[in-house]
Amino acid sequence: MKKYLIGSLIFLIVSCTSVQKFSESDVVKTFNESKTKLLNVLKLNEKNKIDEFFVYGIRNNIILKEIKKYDIKNINIFIPNKSVRVVTKDKVNSLLLINNSFDTYYFNVVWKKYDDIWKIYSIYEK
Repeated sequence: MKKYLIGSLIFLIVSCTSVQKFSESDVVKTFNESKTKLLNVLKLNEKNKIDEFFVYGIRNNIILKEIKKYDIKNINIFIPNKSVRVVTKDKVNSLLLINNSFDTYYFNVVWKKYDDIWKIYSIYEK
């Protein structure tokens, strides 16, 4: 009797969950478009447009204030394509490298999709 009860409970739980189907290549394609836009904004040192690529939050606001203090034209920023890992259709993890003349800093970045634009949700130093 326990087997039937547990089996039907498991079947009920599994049937109620929904699995979203998505194409990983489509997610990577849209992510790369947003990534390219962000890198162009950073290369041109357009600090007023950087806000578009961050999710609003206390931590991200502090990061944005720090970014806006510096001239970022002379800093190389990379997001390697091989580091992009699709988690869901609205969430991607990647690596971000910031290189000034002598030092390279590595960050793990969580991106989330809002209004068809990939935005930085959180950044963790690696």
